Amino acid sequence: MISQVGRELYKVPLRILDHRVFVNGEIEAFLENFEVRRNDSEVEKLFQVTETVGSLKYDLSERCIASGNQNLTQLGCEVNHLLDGVNELLAKAKVERTVSQHPAGGSATGT
Repeated sequence: MISQVGRELYKVPLRILDHRVFVNGEIEAFLENFEVRRNDSEVEKLFQVTETVGSLKYDLSERCIASGNQNLTQLGCEVNHLLDGVNELLAKAKVERTVSQHPAGGSATGT
């Protein structure tokens, strides 16, 4: 029994001065709490971003479709007008070309 007491007394300074077990336990508890809180806040942020993206997706797609339809109709009219102008220009160039190729009067046959 005295030897047991002696052994226990020998271990007392180590128990008093060795804080590794306590510190390791505190570190594990802190990390666990920190990870739980961080994960909760990250999940909340993820849900907020998902909601924002979802609302923007539907809002923007509707606006883009409406704007596209309006602008494509206007662009189609402008392209058709431009095509008509090009066709008129080509018709004038063709008429002028045929007139300038066949001059009235003297020909190369010696008439």
